[in-house]
Amino acid sequence: MAAAVHIPDDWQAAIERIGAERFARIAVIGATDTGKSSFVTALMLGDPGLELIDADPGQKLVGPPGTVSLGRLAGGRFDLGGFVFIGSTSSANIFLLTRACEALARASQRFVANSSGFVEKLGARLQAATIAALDADCIVALGDETALAPILDRHRERTIIALRPSPSATRKTSAARARLRQASFAAAIDGAGPLDLSDIAFEPAPPARIGLGGKHPVCSLADADGTDMAIGVLDAGHDGAVRVIARAPDRPAHVVRLGSMWAERREEGWRLIDTLHPSWVHDEPEG
Repeated sequence: MAAAVHIPDDWQAAIERIGAERFARIAVIGATDTGKSSFVTALMLGDPGLELIDADPGQKLVGPPGTVSLGRLAGGRFDLGGFVFIGSTSSANIFLLTRACEALARASQRFVANSSGFVEKLGARLQAATIAALDADCIVALGDETALAPILDRHRERTIIALRPSPSATRKTSAARARLRQASFAAAIDGAGPLDLSDIAFEPAPPARIGLGGKHPVCSLADADGTDMAIGVLDAGHDGAVRVIARAPDRPAHVVRLGSMWAERREEGWRLIDTLHPSWVHDEPEG
């Protein structure tokens, strides 16, 4: 369920302006814990016609980790409409992230895009490229506009709305972020079981030994058109053959896509092996 959102006066004015000027492609940027998710939620509550492009592969509002996802806010909750598998919870792969954003932007008539908090150095290049891939007509910049200038300076021809961070925004610990990723992953594979897949292609080829050191590759099942449908985990059957543990998609699967994500089997179910180590937080924040 979407949490109750405190809306400061300047946020409310921005939401009213966005609605009045009928912006159709809104990108929300800002450093970690400035209130991006809260602003996106408030904006969508006021404009039910907007879809969400969740461009943060690590800290998700909607969809499984390791994806760029599309969703809608309905009945107080975010419903997943589709996703593009990135294969990593890191925001460092600019090419994959921007290509996914471009694809989902083409699939949506009106959207607001929520980005990661990765805004410095490589992050500035990522955010500037993401805005271009989305072809955003409005950029909402939360936080210090001077700090965000390397991003905004590349897009001064677009409408920029600079806002203060949410006064109620609090810093999440790395452990809290890891718990949220685990919850998103668990929800994505809830009810998963071994699928009978024949004549399936792997991109790339799976490792020779599945489960070595307790690590099982996380994958996506895609249809004949290349559309991702479900998240799964690779396992080895009793005969040594590779099998996919996933929820059965509603269309035939033609491709199993692999990235750089891994899971381990626990008594309570599959658990994502979190690659976002706390020591990364200074160079690559999220959220």
